[in-house]
Amino acid sequence: MTEDIEKLGHWTGSTCPFCGKPKHLAGTLRSDNPPPSPNDAAICISCGNWAIFTERLELRKPTIAELVELSENEDVQRATEIWKTMDREMRRRH
Repeated sequence: MTEDIEKLGHWTGSTCPFCGKPKHLAGTLRSDNPPPSPNDAAICISCGNWAIFTERLELRKPTIAELVELSENEDVQRATEIWKTMDREMRRRH
């Protein structure tokens, strides 16, 4: 079971700075799935907002400059669209 979870991502002890939901796993779009590093971005599976990992690997709200950079990143755009599709499907089911 633990090995299956580890394939999904890396354990974090952070919470979303927007919705306050705990974020237990951090994953990546990269095939080698490295653990998060400071200044990496993460999308909240609960609310869809993007946050930035701090030096202590806690999540914080991005600055305006970081939001601009995120909005121009194709991987971020793709992940946001995937989240929106997932969110619509979850809302449809409930």
